[in-house]
Amino acid sequence: MNAITTTKDFLETLNTVEKDWGTWITGIQQCETETQDLLHEIELTKFDVQRGYKLAKQLQEIRQRRRELKDTVELLRSIKDFVDSNKQLKISLFKTLTGMERTEENQGCRKYTPRIREDITLAERLG
Repeated sequence: MNAITTTKDFLETLNTVEKDWGTWITGIQQCETETQDLLHEIELTKFDVQRGYKLAKQLQEIRQRRRELKDTVELLRSIKDFVDSNKQLKISLFKTLTGMERTEENQGCRKYTPRIREDITLAERLG
C-alpha cells in the first residue's frame, strides 16, 4: 500500500465532505419544499386519474431523491464532525502530504559520487 496515495485519498475524502456538505443539506431542503408544493397541489386542486398518477409519481421521485441525500448525510456525518473539530489536523495532514511527495521526488533524483573509488560507475547508472 502506497502511503502517499492513502494519505491523498483520505485528505480528498475530508475535502469532498467539507465542500459538498452544504449542497447535500440544500438538496434535502429543496426536496422538502418541492414535496410541500406537490402536497398543496394535491390538496387544493381537482385532477383526473392521469394527472393524479403524474403527481404521485413526481412525489415518489422527489422522496427517493431526498432519501438518497439523507442517507449520504447520515453516512458521512461522522466525517463532517471530525473535519469540523480537527481543522488544524487537516492543515497538518496537507503539509505532511506535501512533504511526503517532495521526499518521494527527491528519492527519484538520487545521485552518488564515489569519494575514493574511481573505478566504479555507480554515479552514471543512477543519473
